[in-house]
Amino acid sequence: MPQVHDNAAIRKAGLDTWKSFIRPLLDEENMVSFKTGKPMTIVEFEEALDEVWETIATEGFSKIKQTSVGGQGKSLARRRQDHRFLKFKDADSFMKYNAEFGSGDVFTTMMNHIDGMSRDVALLEILGPNPNSTIRFLRTQVTKQAKEIDAKNNNSKASSKLQGAFDKFDDMFDYISGKAHTPSNEAVARTFAGLGNLLTAAYLGSTSILAIATDPNFTRIAKRMAGMPVWKSSMKKSFAMMTANKTTKQQAIRMGLIAENWSAVAYGQARYAGEIMGGRVSEAIATTAMNLSLLSPFTQAGRWAFGMEFMGFIADNAAKPYSALNQPFKETLERFGISEADWGKMASFEQYDFKGSKFLRPDEMMETDRDLAFKTLEMIQGMTNLAVPVSSVRARSTLVSNTRAGTLAGELVRSFAMFKNFPVTFYQNNMMAAIYQKGTGRKLAIASDLFITSSAMAALSIQMREFTKGRDTLPMDTPQFWGSAILTGGGFGIFGDFLFAGVNRFGKGLTETAAGPRTSFLNDLRNLTLGNVAQLIGGEDTNFARETVDFFGRNLPGASTWYLRLAIERGVMDQLRLVTDPKAYKRFRQLERGRIRDYDQEYWWRPGQLLPDRAPNVLGVTGR
Repeated sequence: MPQVHDNAAIRKAGLDTWKSFIRPLLDEENMVSFKTGKPMTIVEFEEALDEVWETIATEGFSKIKQTSVGGQGKSLARRRQDHRFLKFKDADSFMKYNAEFGSGDVFTTMMNHIDGMSRDVALLEILGPNPNSTIRFLRTQVTKQAKEIDAKNNNSKASSKLQGAFDKFDDMFDYISGKAHTPSNEAVARTFAGLGNLLTAAYLGSTSILAIATDPNFTRIAKRMAGMPVWKSSMKKSFAMMTANKTTKQQAIRMGLIAENWSAVAYGQARYAGEIMGGRVSEAIATTAMNLSLLSPFTQAGRWAFGMEFMGFIADNAAKPYSALNQPFKETLERFGISEADWGKMASFEQYDFKGSKFLRPDEMMETDRDLAFKTLEMIQGMTNLAVPVSSVRARSTLVSNTRAGTLAGELVRSFAMFKNFPVTFYQNNMMAAIYQKGTGRKLAIASDLFITSSAMAALSIQMREFTKGRDTLPMDTPQFWGSAILTGGGFGIFGDFLFAGVNRFGKGLTETAAGPRTSFLNDLRNLTLGNVAQLIGGEDTNFARETVDFFGRNLPGASTWYLRLAIERGVMDQLRLVTDPKAYKRFRQLERGRIRDYDQEYWWRPGQLLPDRAPNVLGVTGR
C-alpha cells in the first residue's frame, strides 16, 4: 500500500507535533539506514524524521540543489523504485496515521494506486522509459516535416495546423499524465470541487430518467455499427444486470469489464460532470445521491450488459472465416487494428463458459497472443463507450483546456464546463463514430438514426420528468417542444428550456445557465446575504425567510431524486413557504398561470397542496 501524506495537514501540525504522533507508530528496529544498512541510532532516527517532515512539507523541493532544475524528476521507468522508509508496526498503526495525516480513506488510496500504476505502465509501453523525451523527439520530427512542406509551398499553413494539433495533444497528455489535476491553489480548488459535488447531488437527481430513456437507444445504435443483432432488449438486459447477484457481476469483472462504479467515486457524476475532486464528505454525498437516483447503478449495468453481449457475439462468430463476417463487423475489427490474419486465430482460443453461454474473453487470448488480446479488449471497451456514453479524456481536456484548478480563470471555466461533459463526449464520440462509417449511405443512415431516435427518446424523458414535477405532459405539437427534445438528446436539455421561456427549469436566465451552476450558486448566495443586507439598510422588504427556503430548496443534496422530489417539494418545501411567506398562495397561483402561458401546461399536483387533486393528464401531449 503506498503511503499518501496530506502535505497541508503536516505543515499545519508542525514538526514537533508530527514527530510526537508518528514516532510511537513506527517500527524503529526495522527502519535501517540506507547508508549503512543497519538500525539507526537515536540521533540518526531523529535526524531522519526531521528530513522526512521537511521533504513532505516542501513537497520534495527541500532536496533540490542550487544547480538543479525543478519539475523534471526521474524517468518514468525509475519513478517507482524508491524504497519505503517509514515502516509502521502493524496495520492499526498505519490506519491511525493515515486517518490523521494521510488520505484518510484506504480504499481510495488503493484505487488511486491502481489507477496511477495502470497509467504509468500504459505510458511506458507506448512511449518508452521516458515518455517526455519520446514526445519531444516526435514533436521535433513532425515539426521538421511541416517546415519542409511550408518551405516548398511558400506559406506557413502546415506549421499553423500542426501547432493546433500540438496544443490539443498537450491538453490531453496533461490530463492523462495527471499534470492537469494538480491545482494552482489546493485549498481553493478543493473548496470549489466540494461545491461542485454538492450541486451535483442537488441537481442531477433526475438525470437517470434521461439515461434510462436514451441509453438503450445508444446501445442499439452501437450494436448496429458493430454488426450485432439489434432486436434484443438492451433495457431488459441492463435492468437484469443491475439486479443480478454478486456472482454474475463478478463474472463481468473477470471478463475484463471494469467495475467503474466500484472503483471510482460518484461514477454517475463523472459521466455528466467530469473529473471528481473535493473533500471526502462532499464526495460521499455525491456518491450517495448518484446511487439513490439509480444513475450510477444503471450506467454500470448497461456497460456490463453490452460488454458481455459483445464478447458472446465474438464467440458466436469465432469459427466463421473472415469472408463470412458481416460488413459492419469487419469494419469494426479493422477500426481497432484486428486484421484478417488476427481473426483467423480466434477459433483457436478456448471459450469461457458461464451459465451455459460461451464468451471469448481477452484473458484466454493473453496466454498465446498478448497483442491481439489487448486489441480485442480495446475494441470491447471502445464499443462499450459508444453503447453507454461516459466521460472521455478528449471531452474533459476540451472543456478545461489550458487552465488550472485553483485559479480564478480555471474555476470559472470549470463552472462553465460543469454538466456539459456528457454533450461534448456525445458529439465527439457517438456522432463522430457515425461520420467515420464507410460509405456515404451508411454515414447518413447511422447519423440520421442517432439524431432522430435520440430526439424521440429524449422527448419521452422530458415527459417522464414532467410527471415527477407534478405537471401534466407537455404539448408535443410545437416546434419548441421538439427543439427542446433535440437539445436534450444531445445533453443540452437545460438550454432547451429557453425555447419556451426566458428562464430555465431552475429559474435562471441564459447568462447564468451558460456560466454554470457554481457561478449561479455563488450569485444566489450573494443575493441572499449581501443583497438582503443592502435591502435592509435601504429600508426595503428583504423577504429573507422566503428567499432562504427557496435557496435551500434548490440546493439541497438529494432533493432532486426523481422518485422523491415531488414529495419533498409539496410536503416540506411548499409547507415551509406557506409558513415564511404571507404571499405564498399568490405566488403558487402565479407559478401555475406562468406554466399555462409559457408551456400550455397544468399541474396535476398543484403547488402548496399536500395531496394531488387528480391523476396526471397524459392527453397533454396533444394539447388537450
